[in-house]
Amino acid sequence: MDRMMEGDKGYRIYFEDRGDYLFVRIEGEFDSVTISNSYWREIGEKCEELKPRRLFVEEDLRQQVDSVADIYQVASEIFHRSLFGIKIAFFDTQPDHHQKNIFAELVARNMGLNVRIFDNKDAAMDWLMSEQ
Repeated sequence: MDRMMEGDKGYRIYFEDRGDYLFVRIEGEFDSVTISNSYWREIGEKCEELKPRRLFVEEDLRQQVDSVADIYQVASEIFHRSLFGIKIAFFDTQPDHHQKNIFAELVARNMGLNVRIFDNKDAAMDWLMSEQ
């Protein structure tokens, strides 16, 4: 992996430029609006640096943001990041997070991002690498 960050942030983030896409993995125990905004900010900065056309985000945060209002806030603030024009596949390793992630996808897509949420890593990769 290219870079690992941790410390007081409450999560670890790994970046790997895989040629056709940028791979990102986020790990930690808890999620919050602050944590999500922080890691999406880091992803945006890395995308500004590397200018990938495709982005695969794998999240492994054991406890998800609880409220729909918080999910809406995070998803709508991603809109302000440097992610426009990038095809984004998001895979959450926690199956019980899927329904809330689908709501986040709807918000982000309504803001103009090309993002899809997946509960299957292979399906996420297939979509990411497809021409659609």
